[in-house]
Amino acid sequence: MENLETKKEVPAQEPKLNFGGLEKRPTHKRTAPQGDLKIIPLGGVEEIGINCTAYEYNNDILIVDLGLGFSEFDYYGIDAVVPDIKYLVPKRKRIKGIFVTHGHLDHIGAFPYLIEELGFPPVYGSKFTIEMIKQRVDEIPGLLQRLLPKLHVVEEKDVVKLGSFKLEFFHVNHSIPQCLGVCIQTPTARVVQTGDFKFDNTPINEPVANFGKIVEFGNRGVDVLLADSTNSLKKGYPVSESDVAKNLEDAIDRAEGRVIVGTFSGLVGRLYQLIQIAVKQKRKVAIAGFSMNKTLTLAQEIGYIKIPPGLLIQMKDVMRYDPSQVLILTTGAQGEPDAALSKMSSEDYKGYQIQKGDKVIISAKTIPGNDRAVQLMVDNITRRGATVAQLDDLDLFTSGHGYQEDQKIMLNLVKPKFFMPVHGYQYFLRAHGETAVKVGVKRENLIIAQRGCVIEGNRFKGFKITRKFPCEPLIVSGSGVGDIGTVVLKEREQMANYGMIIISLMADKDRKLTRSPFVLTRGFVYVKKNQELIQYISDSVEKIYAGAIKDGLDNNAIKDALSNEIGRLVFKETEREPIIMTILNYV
Repeated sequence: MENLETKKEVPAQEPKLNFGGLEKRPTHKRTAPQGDLKIIPLGGVEEIGINCTAYEYNNDILIVDLGLGFSEFDYYGIDAVVPDIKYLVPKRKRIKGIFVTHGHLDHIGAFPYLIEELGFPPVYGSKFTIEMIKQRVDEIPGLLQRLLPKLHVVEEKDVVKLGSFKLEFFHVNHSIPQCLGVCIQTPTARVVQTGDFKFDNTPINEPVANFGKIVEFGNRGVDVLLADSTNSLKKGYPVSESDVAKNLEDAIDRAEGRVIVGTFSGLVGRLYQLIQIAVKQKRKVAIAGFSMNKTLTLAQEIGYIKIPPGLLIQMKDVMRYDPSQVLILTTGAQGEPDAALSKMSSEDYKGYQIQKGDKVIISAKTIPGNDRAVQLMVDNITRRGATVAQLDDLDLFTSGHGYQEDQKIMLNLVKPKFFMPVHGYQYFLRAHGETAVKVGVKRENLIIAQRGCVIEGNRFKGFKITRKFPCEPLIVSGSGVGDIGTVVLKEREQMANYGMIIISLMADKDRKLTRSPFVLTRGFVYVKKNQELIQYISDSVEKIYAGAIKDGLDNNAIKDALSNEIGRLVFKETEREPIIMTILNYV
């Protein structure tokens, strides 16, 4: 048997007290992470659209979304508005990447206009989102080839590290495939940005939102939540896509003749529903509208929509089939004059006009401001003998944005310390803020931001708005971006409302007029019926010019005097304020 040696236990010695500092023990305190996270909304907080948020931590910058919006100045040659990125341009070498939540234009539409100025940083998004960005960028010759190496597809399970930022993703339901929210982590803060979302328990052709992952982020501790505020004024929940599908199927089934469905081209889930209904009811499908054709082609390429051979027909072949065997899917649900549905209602569109016996279903909510255009289109459709089914008749449309109850669920799952509503007008953001207070967010922890606000903080001291810089959206007009400002817009508005008067003067080297002033108008009055007024303006110009010469005014001062005086005279006579342009030539 092995002998075991027993050892006496030595009592532990009490630690010596250190009075003189000679026996200091080394301390290994963990250094707390340093630095504030900055959140800078460049768009999407005073409007619907131009969604773009920058995150800045130390020397690294991350951008979430790069969208466009549409201006109230549509009739004055304004195509769109995009975020003002002057804050980012001097720092573009510090941009680690752009993450895009989904493929709608209000989140990707600014890429063709701004990506080059940002220095072509890496771009991340789901497969469908990246393909939509490719389509969008390809509209500018040569731009796609430069961006292609920077495009990266991410999946929900991925973790992406971009400098100081760590990105994790979660699936949400919206109205387009493969929408992702994002959890952004830095050494001193964790932020969740939802993107556009709703909670649909019976979505079409996609899984429900990833509740588990959202809860996981919430349990880790979220400092700031940025969430979709589009429907913050609406109580309850939006109708499920499955219910809309049933109503559409019933409406199409009851139609005895040809059915035409007008909707948004970006509602890919709706297109999927309608294709399935057409297959079930043995109707051929014709696609009208360039953007809808592009979206449907992309949805087929990634396998989201499978179209059986022989289902699709060309618009020019619609009249060859029995009306009861045809379903037309078209853009133009907002009454846009150049869109396919409007053209079908008032003229020929690729060989087809709306016929008596057709049924037109408008599966879209009318956007505020488009009411009159939609009503005129509906009048034209019914004038041709067709019937119209709209949103008010039955649930033929549902929003891709959650209502108040969806917003409460997101807030309860994430449990943020601070809440920053985004994606909406200021009134929408404040309403969303009130909803957050009801579920436990402290009122002092609400951040109602505007464009150009800099929100700074970290998990230790909290977040607050520290400053604000001017950040007005850039106007896109033709190929120009940001080269039109308030002055040009006011001039266009003035010309659109009141027209223009051009005054041409010819004088010799002694500054004496060689002929009577010539007055030309455009959009002001019908000249043939207003000869007296035109002559009165011409005579007044001659008198004002003579007085200016007598006073010794230079050429620029003469032009200003003529514009001001004739402007006052014209307003007194007509109560109109046309643009006055003076041309002074010397021979």
